[in-house]
Amino acid sequence: MKVAVLEALCDEMGMKPGRNGVNLRNLEVLCANLRDGRVRSMSRRKKYWSGIPSEYNPVGVSYKMVPCVDQMEAHGYLEQRKGFQDPRTGKGFNTRLMATPKLMEAMEGVTVCKHPDAPLLILKDAEKRMVSYQETGNTRAMKAQLRRYNKLLADTVVELGGAVLGPGDKFVYRVFNQGKWSLGGRFYGAAWHTCEKELRDTILINGEPTVEPDYSSLHPCIMYALARLKMPGGDMYDLPGIEDRKYGKIALLIMVNAENRKAATGAFNEKFKADSDRPKAAEVFAKILDKHPPEIQNMFFSGIGLKLQGLDSRLADTIIDKLTREDIPSLSVHDSFRVQEKHGGRLIELMNLTFRDQWGDQVTPPKVH
Repeated sequence: MKVAVLEALCDEMGMKPGRNGVNLRNLEVLCANLRDGRVRSMSRRKKYWSGIPSEYNPVGVSYKMVPCVDQMEAHGYLEQRKGFQDPRTGKGFNTRLMATPKLMEAMEGVTVCKHPDAPLLILKDAEKRMVSYQETGNTRAMKAQLRRYNKLLADTVVELGGAVLGPGDKFVYRVFNQGKWSLGGRFYGAAWHTCEKELRDTILINGEPTVEPDYSSLHPCIMYALARLKMPGGDMYDLPGIEDRKYGKIALLIMVNAENRKAATGAFNEKFKADSDRPKAAEVFAKILDKHPPEIQNMFFSGIGLKLQGLDSRLADTIIDKLTREDIPSLSVHDSFRVQEKHGGRLIELMNLTFRDQWGDQVTPPKVH
């Protein structure tokens, strides 16, 4: 980002660049993360900022980000909703930030690039804090794959909603959870990871229209594969007496991610709190359990979701790497991949082959559509 733009903002707000330019660095990271208009979260706790491992902080941002945010708010460049702790549950919520039109105008035409040492792999502990890790052959191989992938994305023209994405909007990294490389591992960071499906349908790659094949009912398929059982026929999310399949689909995902039934019920009610005619969580859960044998039922309310994400991210990693080596740009969103229409057939072939390679011919494969 141009230093002149940041210096002008500092001057307007009466801020000095700070020792070694710390305020400029904080301001740069803040503007880079807000310029796309998306809501961002930030901790205002000093302990959080001092606890960030250095490998995740190549720019050297610090707790001085907090007064920088307050100054930006005072001068009309952003809006913030300060975090709080719910006294009933004890759950804490981070501060939410969003750019105002004034900041969007100031950043118009400014190119944002990722720091050359931006982290490619993020490992979080059970409290979702970023933690340090030792390099291994596995981490080096994952980083090498991500570098190849990010280079291809950087050399590819991606248009989203009619706008050409800049370098910082195409950078991809992976996040692993609970201190284990087998849990999580999904790809994040790019603009297409957070936009609505309808907006993704507008994507052009190198000026060409795109398609987005995905795996159907991938997590249920993996659950049956783990149990070495044959998948039942029919729609996994279609429940008797429940008209809208969205309840079955979201409920199943909640049931595999929740550690217990109480947590699942709370998550279901929160997700559909705006639906006045929503079915009761207990009713939906019971209908889902009835569709599956005991071996699968035992996986619900067990927190197995991160393990399933680890397995679906392994599929995605293999598919992305094969496409990258064939010089085919792909925009992944967990278990779906957007490519140019002319590469749609090759992508579907790879998705089917990769699942069979990893799970064998005896396992019921998910449909790709």
